[in-house]
Amino acid sequence: MHLQFSKIIVAKGNNLGDTIEALKGKRVVAENGSTPIAIVKEAGTSGEIIPIRSNEDVLKYVIDGRADCLVISKMAGAFFIANGYGNKVKFAGGHILCENPLAIAVSKDNEKLVKELNEALKQYRNSQEYDQLYKIYFGNFH
Repeated sequence: MHLQFSKIIVAKGNNLGDTIEALKGKRVVAENGSTPIAIVKEAGTSGEIIPIRSNEDVLKYVIDGRADCLVISKMAGAFFIANGYGNKVKFAGGHILCENPLAIAVSKDNEKLVKELNEALKQYRNSQEYDQLYKIYFGNFH
């Protein structure tokens, strides 16, 4: 199992805080049906939550000033910042809003495959190839 972390992204020059309290009364955008939408709704920030169809469109709302910030998975945010949007948006800070487990679904009767997948993932995550791909897609965000 791996964890997915959610974070706040803002337009460059915006000094909004990086905690759930910072979202109070703000226009917050996130991908429709995503975990970040649930996080913001559950926190009851009493601001406007704007669900959008895709993460790339979500970024445009922040860049264009139609939203104060977005809540997004750390990996998706890091990808966009490292690949073309780093001059327009930034993480609001280092705070993690939420940790969500990620997993690969495997038939519960196939313990052999589970062991093989876990071992392969462990070996790959410790490889130089993984480090290189990670830097290409996500820059230096760890």
